[in-house]
Amino acid sequence: MTAVVPDRPVGGRLVDQFEYGLDAPICLTWELTYACNLACVHCLSSSGRRDPRELSTAEAEAVIDELQRMQVFYVNVGGGEPTVRPDFWHLLDYAIGHDVGVKFSTNGIKLDTARAQQLARTDYVDVQISLDGATAEVNDAVRGAGSYATATRALENLAEAGMTDFKVSVVVTRENAGQLDEFKALTDRYGAQLRITRFRPSGRGADVWDRLHPTQQQQRDLYAWLLANGDQVLTGDSFFHLSALGSPCRASTCAAPAGWSA
Repeated sequence: MTAVVPDRPVGGRLVDQFEYGLDAPICLTWELTYACNLACVHCLSSSGRRDPRELSTAEAEAVIDELQRMQVFYVNVGGGEPTVRPDFWHLLDYAIGHDVGVKFSTNGIKLDTARAQQLARTDYVDVQISLDGATAEVNDAVRGAGSYATATRALENLAEAGMTDFKVSVVVTRENAGQLDEFKALTDRYGAQLRITRFRPSGRGADVWDRLHPTQQQQRDLYAWLLANGDQVLTGDSFFHLSALGSPCRASTCAAPAGWSA
């Protein structure tokens, strides 16, 4: 016997549509470019050089058109460094204008005062600044000389533009695992929110895994820190393995999915 599925109603409240299931992903991740002004030693995609097969502006617009037709809620844009594409800001406006929200990660290289003000005026956009050390010494050893100054200048520009809910994204490594309190203080200073993510043995990260992967004790300390601070901290990917140490972490930390509120 074949089950009869009622036709999905047109219009009405979005919540009423959920009982019919989803016809498309809620979100997806788009590595818009492999080009990057940095060469972070732990980069999971070994970014740095532009791929000659990269989509053109017209091709990227066609992807966004399809996402709109599918009713995808938003897209996570990464790279590489997405803002080094000359058409990045056009594509951001194009996506938002076609009902596709944008969340993007950046090292801050293009976030000057004018761009920060543009983002602060734009709906359905979320930005996170990558920072892997609460001090220049720790950060720049991983991300490159001057990258700490670039990132904090971008944070200052976003804060001065009046943008809210922007993030500071930290990959936890052996070198910065002891700086979690300092990271929290830094993000609080700019009115941002701390988002921590785990280090992956992918891309150039595989080459430095043995050197930068947090020790067992550091992971235990991270677990304790999340239990104490998890209500104010986001995790873009899960730290489920830490729950084996004792009580489950809060849903807002260890179990949060990637996305705008993750």
